Amino acid sequence: MNDPLVVEVAKLLQRAGNAEPFRDVVVIEGLVVGETTLVDGRVEIDLMLEAIVEGIAVGGQLSAAAVAPCRRCLNEVLLDLTLEVIEVFETESEPGDTYPIDRDKTIDLRPMVREAILLALPQLLLCAQDCAGPDPERFPTSGEMGDGASEETNSSSDPRWAALDQLDFD
Repeated sequence: MNDPLVVEVAKLLQRAGNAEPFRDVVVIEGLVVGETTLVDGRVEIDLMLEAIVEGIAVGGQLSAAAVAPCRRCLNEVLLDLTLEVIEVFETESEPGDTYPIDRDKTIDLRPMVREAILLALPQLLLCAQDCAGPDPERFPTSGEMGDGASEETNSSSDPRWAALDQLDFD
């Protein structure tokens, strides 16, 4: 078994309170949400594994760099992710409640790392809050339309919406 994320915990389980650090940089393929993906699939892991009465408590940080297109201008955006994780691994657990400790006294950190990273990846990013987009003259991103008019007062500028100006809800 050469998987760096499968950790032997038999010595830790001998007594509650035993602890040991786990640090590694691993590549995990397939971590994608929408168009957001990890740079090279690299995840830095800095965890503490501690024996508790129920099993093993795992806590610490996961760090990764993600890249995605800006939702307005489509320029590439680089995002640094730093996540705090705290999870429990148990020998007798219901599926979905905690992570399992295998019969051979190992834990597989891969599912925990994958879930934490995937849940943290944003679907849509902005390169900057004031990103004007690719053509701010034709497609403004604020509610302002030229000459200080708002979208509400200038809705008929697009003839497809002109019929809506005729509606009266009173």
